[in-house]
Amino acid sequence: MNSRQSKRTSPRRIIAVSLFAASVLTALNAFSEGGKIAFTSNRDGKQAIYIMNSDGGNPVRLSSGSHPSWSPDGKRIAFSFGLNRFRGDISDILVMNADGKNRVNLTKGRHKGNRAPDWSPDGEKIAFMSNRSGQTNIYVMDADGKHTVNLTPGFEFAHSPDWSPDGKRIVFGADGDIFVMNARGADRMNLTQNPRASDLTPSWSPDGRKIAYSASPKPGLWFAPYNIYVMNADGTHPVMLTEERRWAYEYTPSWSNDGTRIVYDRQEPDGTSDVYAINADGSGAANLTRTPRVSDHSASWRPSGLSVPRTARLVTSWCELKGAR
Repeated sequence: MNSRQSKRTSPRRIIAVSLFAASVLTALNAFSEGGKIAFTSNRDGKQAIYIMNSDGGNPVRLSSGSHPSWSPDGKRIAFSFGLNRFRGDISDILVMNADGKNRVNLTKGRHKGNRAPDWSPDGEKIAFMSNRSGQTNIYVMDADGKHTVNLTPGFEFAHSPDWSPDGKRIVFGADGDIFVMNARGADRMNLTQNPRASDLTPSWSPDGRKIAYSASPKPGLWFAPYNIYVMNADGTHPVMLTEERRWAYEYTPSWSNDGTRIVYDRQEPDGTSDVYAINADGSGAANLTRTPRVSDHSASWRPSGLSVPRTARLVTSWCELKGAR
């Protein structure tokens, strides 16, 4: 080829390629960090928050507390801290960095029984359950702890809130069923409507199409098992994922970022429990923690934070220009 006819690589193209490479590295790093799972364990003698790899490896203790919930960007964790009892406790909602540092108390002991926090998808709100009114209800507050509102007055025991991926709705358990409401507490709908079952701890899938939850077909029987189910987001087509085992109690499902896996607790009759993971189709159940004589529970998958990086958006728009070709 004639050297006069060859074209030099333009500086604009070099910069565009460099920005694209940087955005890919950022996304890969975010995906890797999204593989972490936070959970609660008493393996050191007290309830504490740990994180581990998605295969159960490399558990690291972060802080005393329970019921961890990741912020949407995966940089912070909201959790409960205090003396917990089932329907009456003095726990608070705290937030800390993902490495366990910079703990901030959001509820500051002003009320009793603040537990099970869940971040809104935009990171601006935190839903949680509290028995501050004498009954256990779902509340929402700003992420800094201000402007708390009761969304479920009238329920005796509302629990386990989980935001929809678009932030417009909240699914929760109440009085033995699974309900959904809008983010202001209105337009409530009973999704399960099964008086012969007990349904608990719902969790929305990342694409918003499914809800995983725990259910027992024989409530009231002390040996009745609880299993993990998945249903459509409108309450139709419930399917039991986990194998029914007498004396087994399975709760608090949480979806992986890509929606292909679900972590959950399996509690044994002696009160100990482990964190398990299962494929979304019900196959491949595996014990991730395998810690005898302790209780590991309330697992939460770390969000990948894979929103399109600013550099990637810049490259996309830049490459549309003729000058970047």
